[in-house]
Amino acid sequence: MSRSDPSLSQSLRSTIGATYDFLIAFLGGVFVVFLSLQTVNDAAGMPVSESLVGAVALVLAFGASYPLVAGPWSLDRFTEFVLTFFIAVVGLALLSAIPFIAVGGVPSDSLIAGVAKVAVVVGALAIAVVDTYLRPLYAGTA
Repeated sequence: MSRSDPSLSQSLRSTIGATYDFLIAFLGGVFVVFLSLQTVNDAAGMPVSESLVGAVALVLAFGASYPLVAGPWSLDRFTEFVLTFFIAVVGLALLSAIPFIAVGGVPSDSLIAGVAKVAVVVGALAIAVVDTYLRPLYAGTA
């Protein structure tokens, strides 16, 4: 087999591409899952350790990454979901901070702050799901 073998080059490009896709799916999954689990854990009063939440997020993200690379799920659509989720989290966090700033702040360990954190993550997940998965159905582009 020579160095200029096109099948070797294609195989190497395919492997590198699939590895890159897997890493992107894995990192996006870690971001969404860890933020969601940590917020719920925080709101519940930290019944499990942060390291366990991180480990569960890593395992779930790793397991969910394979169908995004080799399965029927769309990596492009998942990437759009992660970006929409990130933008929604930032936007909703900024919007939810306005009332707290107006009243002079709220202690970070209060029930109101916990509810606000959960509302931001749940709202961001809802926005990301609607934007990524339902909007194309109504636009006729699914």
